[in-house]
Amino acid sequence: MEKSHLLENLIVNNRDESLSNSIRYKKNILKLRTSRAGFTLLEALIVAVIFSFIIAGIYGVMNVANVSYPTDLGMLDLQQQARQTMQWITRETREASLVTITTGTDSDSISFNTPNESGIQYSVVNNQVIRSFSGTRTIAFNIASLRFSQSGNLLQIQVNAASTVLLKPLAFSLTEKVRLRNE
Repeated sequence: MEKSHLLENLIVNNRDESLSNSIRYKKNILKLRTSRAGFTLLEALIVAVIFSFIIAGIYGVMNVANVSYPTDLGMLDLQQQARQTMQWITRETREASLVTITTGTDSDSISFNTPNESGIQYSVVNNQVIRSFSGTRTIAFNIASLRFSQSGNLLQIQVNAASTVLLKPLAFSLTEKVRLRNE
């Protein structure tokens, strides 16, 4: 009888234990269903708004760079063209004699002689600086005008360059004074 009683107690204890395990299992499932393992819709929307602001900021910076880069290159080109024009004219006019300045409405032209060459002329035709001496040579592009003024043996040269980049007008001016050595 003792064995049967022990067996009965064991069965009752096992049943109670499995019942409590079953209750614990159901409680754990309920906890899993109500736990916050994922993101709520509100959290996802907040993250989306924050990323939208970050992307908009990056786009703004890139847009400014896309506009300023071509404009800066256009200005650099204008400066190079004006300096190249100035270099050619000043180098030859330093040796000049018999300087003749022809004043025009949009641009001036200059003619002069050097010890080695005579009849050199610089003028602007279709926004190009043309050097004429036994043929013509284009010196620079995008030059809007050349202006010359002479006072004794001092010649003032002004080069005005202009162009348009991305519908934005660009302009650059360069002025230099040259002392004529052979005047």
